[in-house]
Amino acid sequence: MKSKKRGNRIFLPLLLGILVIGLVLALGWWQAHDRAEGRSTPVERLLVEFLSPALRAGLVARDATQIVNPNDKSEAGKLPPTVSTRLAELEGENRRLTQLLALQSSLPAGAQAVEVIGAGFIPGQGFIILGKGAKDGLEAGMAAVTSDGVVGQVVSVTPSTAMVLPLNDSASGIGAITTRMRVTGVLKGYRGGLCQLEYLSVDADVKEGDELVTSGLGRHFPKGYPLGRVISVSKDPARSALVAIVQPGVEISKVNGVVVFK
Repeated sequence: MKSKKRGNRIFLPLLLGILVIGLVLALGWWQAHDRAEGRSTPVERLLVEFLSPALRAGLVARDATQIVNPNDKSEAGKLPPTVSTRLAELEGENRRLTQLLALQSSLPAGAQAVEVIGAGFIPGQGFIILGKGAKDGLEAGMAAVTSDGVVGQVVSVTPSTAMVLPLNDSASGIGAITTRMRVTGVLKGYRGGLCQLEYLSVDADVKEGDELVTSGLGRHFPKGYPLGRVISVSKDPARSALVAIVQPGVEISKVNGVVVFK
């Protein structure tokens, strides 16, 4: 009897572990399959569906606590330093919105300026959440840009929100070309917020300081949109190729609005 109980204590955790590993492998295959087919993954859809309402609520609560009446001349109406800082932030946001609207007018018909309402990370992938979705005309595959350049690509939408995969994420890949010598490659996410220009021949004429723009060879990004600047070039002896590290033109962590278009 004791031997049977000991056997159960060993067998049940082992069975549970096998089931968990099986589920993780199945989810990983599912995500890889959906990504290869150009669809959003199950985890992305779950995050957009359930996280975005909470992010919206957080933004509303933040703004509600900082509302003041600038016409109030009483002691209570005097602006403390924290409120003055917030007003300066709002002025900056207004300037950025003006820039986005100007950019929108220069892009193809249907381009929309959209607020960023949140950002996050899942294993192997970061994302940005936008405050518009399918009911506003947003679709997976749309490009997301600012006046400084490309931010990324819309990969998933719900009726009222959308998820953007940033260009500096490891799962991203954008056709790129240097403006100086017209050398083409693929810009992929690297680490530390940087990108890496890949598929360069060992004798490619790429130098520090070279500017990159979209090549237009992919399905989603028309050519000529700024991507970033080369900050270092090195040889990869294992692949007999050059590797260029690129500083994105857009500081992804500070983006609070984009223009999306297709």
